[in-house]
Amino acid sequence: AMMRVVVLFGLVVGCTARYSGAKHDVGLMGSLGLNPNRPLPAEYTAVGEAWFNQTLDHDDAGSPVLWKQRYQFNETFSKVGGPVFLLLGGEGPASPIWLAADTAIMTYARQVGAAVYQLEHRFYGESQPFEDLTTSHLKYLSTPQALADADNFVRSFVFSKHGANTKVVSFGGSYSGALSAWLRFKYPSTIYAAVSTSSPIVAVEDFVAYQQVVQNSLATANGGQTCVDRIGAVTASIEKATMTEEGLKGLATTYNTCAPIQMTTNEIANLMSTLAGSFDGVVQYNDDNRQFEHPDSPKPPDLTTVCSAVVGGATPQAGYTAAQQLITDFKDQCMDVSYTGMISQMQNTSLQSGVAGGSRQWVWQTCTEFGYFQSSNGSSTTQPFGSLFPADFSVQQCTDIYGTPSAAVSMAIDATNNMYGGADYNGSRVIFVNGDIDPWHALSLPPQQQSSADVTSILIQGTAHCANMYPASSADLPGLTAARTAVAAALARWV
Repeated sequence: AMMRVVVLFGLVVGCTARYSGAKHDVGLMGSLGLNPNRPLPAEYTAVGEAWFNQTLDHDDAGSPVLWKQRYQFNETFSKVGGPVFLLLGGEGPASPIWLAADTAIMTYARQVGAAVYQLEHRFYGESQPFEDLTTSHLKYLSTPQALADADNFVRSFVFSKHGANTKVVSFGGSYSGALSAWLRFKYPSTIYAAVSTSSPIVAVEDFVAYQQVVQNSLATANGGQTCVDRIGAVTASIEKATMTEEGLKGLATTYNTCAPIQMTTNEIANLMSTLAGSFDGVVQYNDDNRQFEHPDSPKPPDLTTVCSAVVGGATPQAGYTAAQQLITDFKDQCMDVSYTGMISQMQNTSLQSGVAGGSRQWVWQTCTEFGYFQSSNGSSTTQPFGSLFPADFSVQQCTDIYGTPSAAVSMAIDATNNMYGGADYNGSRVIFVNGDIDPWHALSLPPQQQSSADVTSILIQGTAHCANMYPASSADLPGLTAARTAVAAALARWV
C-alpha cells in the first residue's frame, strides 16, 4: 500500500524516485549507495559523514533539548576563504550520492572552490529526535524548525570552521528547493544566496493544476492527444464500473488488486488516485538522468514508452492496461487500494515501519503546512483522470491518520503562505529553476528575468522534476544545459 500513499501526497517528494526494475515507487528519495559500476574520479568519492548536536525546539529559549542531526560533507574542492554550499535534505534519507558524483552542485563546487555539506532534514533518514514518530512528537516536524536547524548548523558549525565571513549558498530541489528559497528569505545574514530547483513555494489545499500539467505533458509525446483521449475514455468506463458490485469485481480482476475493492467513497477514491498516480510519476520524473545511481537498471518508463503503450493497444482499454502494467507491474505485484489498510499503515509510529522511510512524516507536513493535494477537481477537458479523488479525499486522510480537523488543514496552509509570501517571493540573490513537464512548476515562481533584488526564475522547456541537479548527460536538452550555465554564472557572480 506504500505505493499509493506516496502517490497521493508524495509526488513532491524528493528529486529521486526509488527505482528498481519495472516497479517504481514515485517519490521518496531512496538511500542510494555509490555505484561500483560507474567509477568516478577520487575527488568525488571523498564523502564523509558526521553528526551535529541540534536544538529540538528553536522556539524554547530555556534549557534546550538536543538531538543528533546527520550531515555529509565533501571538502575536496574547498579553497581557503572560499564559499560553502549547503544542500538541504528533503523528505527522505539524505543520500551521499549527491556529494559523491559529478552532480550539478559538485560541478559548481569545483568551479568556485566550495566546501559542500548536506544536512539531513529532522525526522527523516537517521536524523531522528525521538525513538518513534508519534503525533505528539511530530509537532516538532515543521518548516520553521527545519529552517532554524539549518541556520543553527551554519552559525554554530560552518562559521566556526570556515570563518564568520564565509559566503554560504543554500541548494535544494523539490520540497528542499522551497526550503532553500525560504532559508535565504528568513535568515539573510546567515545564507548569502540560494539556488531553488523545482520548488513548490506556494502552499495550496486543492492542487488542481497538477493533473492539468500531467495532461499537457502527456500531450507532448508522440501520439500524445490520442494518449490523453484514450486515458480519459478508459477512466470514464472505470468510474462507471465503480458504481456496481459486479463492476468492482471486474476491476479487481483487471488490475489484480490485493483484496476485493470495497464499495466505499474512500476506497474508490483510492483506486482512482492510484491509477492516476501511475501516470503522474512517469510525467514528474520524465527522462531525468536518474540512472546515474543505477546504470545497470533498465531505463524507467517515460512519456514516450507509456503513450506508445496506450496508443498501441488494439482497444483503448488494452492500451491503458498495458501502460499500467509497464509502470507498476501490477500483475506480479498486485495493486493495493485498501483505504483502511493504508490508514492503519500510516498510523504506525515505529521507526522500523514501512512508512517511516518518509511517508508518515511527509503526509504530516502536507496536513499541517502545505496541502499540495493532487486532486481530480479539474474539468474533464483539462485532465483525463475523472472526478472521484477530490481534495477532500486527502483532507480526510489528515483526519483519519493524525486526527487533524479539516478546518485546521486550511488554516495551516494560509499560515504557510503568510509566513513565506507564497508566489510573492521577497528574498534576494536567488535563482529558481523549473521544468515545464514537471507538474510542480505550477506552484513555483513564474519565469522572470533577473530582478532588481537579483531574483531570477528559469523555466526549462521539455524537462521534468529537478532535472538540472543531476549529472550532465549527452541527452540533455539545450534548455537544460543553458539553465545549468545560468546557475554557474550566478554563483560566480555571488561568491
